[in-house]
Amino acid sequence: MEGGKYIKLTKNNAPDGQHHWFPVDWVRAVDERAVYLKKTVDEVIQELLNEQPAGV
Repeated sequence: MEGGKYIKLTKNNAPDGQHHWFPVDWVRAVDERAVYLKKTVDEVIQELLNEQPAGV
């Protein structure tokens, strides 16, 4: 979690080997195995931030 508003997907966990960020409000639920999002895979791929958000 960065800045309390974004979750950072580290380059080790991203399929393209780059850091990405997404807003916390995309999160639907969390359990011991995964973070579940409110968006589809296609939406997430198109909307992921490729640069650190301003103010984070």
